[in-house]
Amino acid sequence: MKRAENKFQRSYMVAKACVEEIKFQRAEIEKKYIANNGIVNPDGSVPKFLSCMDSDAAFEKVNEECGVLIIAAGLGEEYSSIAQKCNTKAGYIDLSLAQYLDEAKHRFGYAAFELD
Repeated sequence: MKRAENKFQRSYMVAKACVEEIKFQRAEIEKKYIANNGIVNPDGSVPKFLSCMDSDAAFEKVNEECGVLIIAAGLGEEYSSIAQKCNTKAGYIDLSLAQYLDEAKHRFGYAAFELD
């Protein structure tokens, strides 16, 4: 049985799914970058994410290089587009404002997230 939701609920669920997909793809880019470049911490451990790197100097360099890849994948622009509509004066993202998103502008739209 298909669950019924109103427009507000659907917009929220789709925006949340978009944000989660962007985070997932960003993490995958970071993991691939770490593996391809043989990045290890001073103790010999391999960081799972860039934020797990022990050396601040190395992190700054790698974060900048990886950021270019994330932007090239279009994830920064996608996230910014959602954040601009959902930002609050208090400085956090409120996905309940997702009802005001123009769905046609997002590649992770309703069609990508069919909700049961």
